[in-house]
Amino acid sequence: MNSSPPHCTSVSRAFVRGSSPPRPPPGAARWGNFNNYYRFHDTLSRVQLLPAADWFRTHLQDSHPSPIASRPSAPTRLVALDIGCNSGDLTQHIARHFVSEDIPLDILGIDIDAHLIQRAQDQVAQPNVRFECLDFMSSESSSRIQPYLTERGRSRFDVIFAFSVSMWIHLNHGDAGLSTFLGRMAAMSRYIVLEPQPWRCYQTAARRMRKLKEPEFEHMKHLSCQDELSLTKLLDELYARHNLKLIQDLGTNDWNRRLLLLECPSAMSVHR
Repeated sequence: MNSSPPHCTSVSRAFVRGSSPPRPPPGAARWGNFNNYYRFHDTLSRVQLLPAADWFRTHLQDSHPSPIASRPSAPTRLVALDIGCNSGDLTQHIARHFVSEDIPLDILGIDIDAHLIQRAQDQVAQPNVRFECLDFMSSESSSRIQPYLTERGRSRFDVIFAFSVSMWIHLNHGDAGLSTFLGRMAAMSRYIVLEPQPWRCYQTAARRMRKLKEPEFEHMKHLSCQDELSLTKLLDELYARHNLKLIQDLGTNDWNRRLLLLECPSAMSVHR
């Protein structure tokens, strides 16, 4: 059985703020919950690839269909979710970026690791940014997230950010879990900004576990893809299964990972 990070459900707030259980070796972050992630992955490399402000104004601020019809739809604050936010550096940079472009934004950052979320909460300085410890793949994720949307008069997010999360979902939950991940985002948002890791990252993660004598990823050998070509094919199939439309390849960041802009079914229905 895979070892797990300190989830919020298993680590109380008081315990997080006081003494903490020993963390795994730095390279043994089985869920991608690296302790000093942003020392090696500059936030600007991703933020500068996001669509221009005019795109967001045109596609996201124009209309907001919602079953909560009692609130006015304009002027509108955009509402975003950042899955796997780690210590929150990128989440806060995204918020600053939108504000600098004169686009009002509320953003919720979630991560499976209670220690990282505590760090994010301790350093957050923007009232429009919130952090919560939550496993997006858990059965309770929707019910935990819905109040955040309801407070803002929404039934779904305008955009979900998922930077280098898909591989960890895939390795820990298998092909079915990756499909569930994409399906949940598709049902919960109008657009998705996705940064899927290439196959070489899967190999590196597996090699790191072996080197540190940690348990292997139990799903690794059973994945339907075992190289970059088959991984790309699988992702394309899953996009089609969940009616996700690739709008734009936004480019590659400084460590050669592609950033993709996907349109969800709810956004497509608005445009028709």
